[in-house]
Amino acid sequence: ASITYLIFITQYQNIMTHPWNDDVSAGTGTTSSLMFVAAAVAIVTSFLYNTDAASRRFLGPDELLARRTRRSRIRYDRMVHSLKENERVAEVLNDRDVEKLVLNVMETTIQAAIILDIQQDSKDFELYLVLDCSKISKWGIVRVPLNLFCKLLSMQLERVVSSESMCFVADASAGLGPTLLTKCLKASTDVAILTPTWMIALAYLIEKNSVSNENIDKVVFSLCRMEVKRVKDLKQITNSRTVVFNLPGQAVVPALLPVLQRVFPCERHLFVYDVCRMSVARSVALEKNTKERSILQRPESMQTSLGSSMTKCLRNYAKELANLPETIANSVVSWMASVDIFLAMKDNEKENDYLPFVLRLGYLVGRTEGIGNSNVDLSDLCLANVLQFVTGSRSRSLPEHSFKAALDVLRSATKDDVRGIAADADLLSESDVISIEACVFCHKSILIGDKTLLDSVKPAKDWSLKAAKKLQSCACCAVPEDDDENPGPEDSIVVSTSVEDSSPFNLQKSKINEYVDGKVMFAFDPTRFQ
Repeated sequence: ASITYLIFITQYQNIMTHPWNDDVSAGTGTTSSLMFVAAAVAIVTSFLYNTDAASRRFLGPDELLARRTRRSRIRYDRMVHSLKENERVAEVLNDRDVEKLVLNVMETTIQAAIILDIQQDSKDFELYLVLDCSKISKWGIVRVPLNLFCKLLSMQLERVVSSESMCFVADASAGLGPTLLTKCLKASTDVAILTPTWMIALAYLIEKNSVSNENIDKVVFSLCRMEVKRVKDLKQITNSRTVVFNLPGQAVVPALLPVLQRVFPCERHLFVYDVCRMSVARSVALEKNTKERSILQRPESMQTSLGSSMTKCLRNYAKELANLPETIANSVVSWMASVDIFLAMKDNEKENDYLPFVLRLGYLVGRTEGIGNSNVDLSDLCLANVLQFVTGSRSRSLPEHSFKAALDVLRSATKDDVRGIAADADLLSESDVISIEACVFCHKSILIGDKTLLDSVKPAKDWSLKAAKKLQSCACCAVPEDDDENPGPEDSIVVSTSVEDSSPFNLQKSKINEYVDGKVMFAFDPTRFQ
């Protein structure tokens, strides 16, 4: 604005030295000067209008939220583009070659094809899967019709009973939970850990309803099983026979979590969360840090939301978000959308069989202050519980050296968490914290502050995936901490580890807590894809 003012004054003085009754050249110069001033004003005004501060001043809450969402998607697209492994033009295979490729994928013992991306053709709008087949065929980088390839591959995979199990990690902690779990698992176990970037494109397709539910189920089933086969062929699965899938950021959780549960109801699901204020502060800190990060630690993966309709259902939500700067507001939306889909699925768990390990991050890093945290450090127990669940080794103790290696990683993370809590005051002002709580309060099912989410597993030697009582209160009421306790013997909830009771065809859902042990169960339900 100051620059525009100076330009205007300079040009105005120039204009005043050339009256309108001067010669033609003077008139031409005057007109040019006026056009220059108008152009400068238009450019600066456009720049100011595109800043968040100006948008908050001139736009209404709903329009501001829509504008911020569009800007977040643009940043997300740029991040995804920068993560693509290969930008070369890929050969498009015909239907006959696709059939040959599927057979090659199933038969090879060297390495399955590498999934690079999911793309939509700009001309015919056909969806294509981009694969690196250089290890199994002469084609190299190829594009195959997504629906056709996944349909044929799923038909082949349905005939094979997999001995490997999967664990899907959904996040509502701005990337800290999956990152910390990955470090602990790598230090102590031999599980394979993947963070597939192609799941981001899949989340876009789900949000836009570009693929029917039947086809998207086959896509998710075949691509996940294909990833498992690839790491198996690379000998990355040894004793544990478990593949961990980190969903690539909390932004994609609303779109992917319901589909993954529908397709893989008998696999393990883990939902890790932190309180909203700390998740938002972590996101803001990552925004300021320009160092190269993994996708789980990229601000874009935690500052937007794909596949969530939550904003349309909450009263005064857009109005409360308008009180926050753009980065903070986008982080709040992303966190709340992830927790919202978790709560929605828990409400419908009798139909969808959703029974995850609900991991409160405060337990894992040993926080002893704040509502909802334990009075003593329970990080050792919590770590043991999580490792037992992920590796499917609840019925047997973990090797001492493995647990110690994971514990060393956790101790370092605990120190970082303490420093992070101390730094929160510099990242979020008191008014920001108040506005964040006001936003969360718009969602009456999410308890504000540091309260614990439904069915969070409280660290214990005999832990359970399901709390004895469900939390039944609104966000403004304090719930007694007793309600967060795991059930004891008097609650008649039995943990079954026998082959007969653990079979996906013999689950007694009314009493048994449905703990899944990858050693004694099918890695998927073969009856779902007949």
